[in-house]
Amino acid sequence: MNKCSSSYRLDAQTPSGFRHLVTGYSRKGGLNRKNQGSYCASSSSEKDLKFRDVVEDGHGSFKMATADLMDRILPGSPFSSNEILGGKLPCPSTVWDVDGISLENRTDPTSLTYDFPLTLTPEELGFDGSFSSHKEQLLKQVEKHGAVLLRGFPETGTPAGMKNMYNALGLEPCEDPLSKTGLRKSVDNQLYETVNNLPNHYVGMHAELTPLLAPRHAAFVCFTPADQGGEFLLLDGRRMWATLDPMVLQRMLDNQISFKVAGFDFSFMKDAGEGFRKPLMWVFESLFLGLTKSKFDLTCNWKEVDGKLLLEALEPAQSAVTRHPDTKEITYVCNIHNHSRYLRNNRPCDVPEVAMTETYYGDKSPIPLEDVKHINQVTEECMVRLKMQPGDVVLLDNYLVLHGRDIFKNIETERMHSVVWFAN
Repeated sequence: MNKCSSSYRLDAQTPSGFRHLVTGYSRKGGLNRKNQGSYCASSSSEKDLKFRDVVEDGHGSFKMATADLMDRILPGSPFSSNEILGGKLPCPSTVWDVDGISLENRTDPTSLTYDFPLTLTPEELGFDGSFSSHKEQLLKQVEKHGAVLLRGFPETGTPAGMKNMYNALGLEPCEDPLSKTGLRKSVDNQLYETVNNLPNHYVGMHAELTPLLAPRHAAFVCFTPADQGGEFLLLDGRRMWATLDPMVLQRMLDNQISFKVAGFDFSFMKDAGEGFRKPLMWVFESLFLGLTKSKFDLTCNWKEVDGKLLLEALEPAQSAVTRHPDTKEITYVCNIHNHSRYLRNNRPCDVPEVAMTETYYGDKSPIPLEDVKHINQVTEECMVRLKMQPGDVVLLDNYLVLHGRDIFKNIETERMHSVVWFAN
């Protein structure tokens, strides 16, 4: 018999009782970095509820911990993970399938004859007023083409209409894989803003895919376009795999890729003596890793860049390509075009040093500049630019398609584009 009072289970069936349970849980040490215990102090041996991510940061970790708690001690409770996460599922794990991939698996680019993206209007879809009756057709088109542009559907011009659309298609919203960074603002509990607040920053081509987390699909919607520029950019991962120079690809396959995702300026230590600087570097590196280990799987690297001494935060090495989880087609999923410091330095870039990214091979050695230039050239040749209109929606497969955004200018209106990620 469980040693905890049964009132915890009974009270949790109501919102006020649920708040009481969570508050009591927190006071018992359950939501504490230093003491990750069970929901009842007297039953830690029976109910060992240790969370993968318990921090009070306001960016989803508290909600994830609470959802985990409720799912495990109250499986019949109305407070499921989906409800506590605001109607979103957790972001699914990245599906890496890379064993045996070689250049012999490449196809001829001329064999890729599908439209990219496929554009569908209500007339072309044979729309009868209900997306649910076109569910199978639309999802098959997304799988074939990688991206489908829905244009001229008045239903998708509002957040409520968007939700009706993706609910009718059976798509299940999930958390943004970067939700713990707090970088992306929420429109509501399922829609996120795209980068609407950096008009002078070019967003390079990237998949919403980390070494650990990746949504399966996404829907990008235009509510209000920019007055000038702001084109939505699409890149076919299968075409990139088929088109890149084989030697460049081979080096990427052999070495994997690691991304620097943040850099902290410690130039004030440059003039310190060697005997003083090295212990300080160790202290700051240990502090950084201690503060971030509950959220992110990162390593550190000290590097001098443009005269600055930087502590770089790097993601684990990952493959530049993988097989699609369903079709098993090989697809390019590498974010070099967005993350390369060289490319950022040579196009509009409006982020501070702390957010300046970089790319390395998996062993932290530099990627040859000529390879970076070649990847950029092929990316620009294969990229598709879309000037989205109000109500336009791009449904895309996150494993088949990379995306980005050009710079823009607001004159009379404020650009408002949003995205929702899906677990299925």
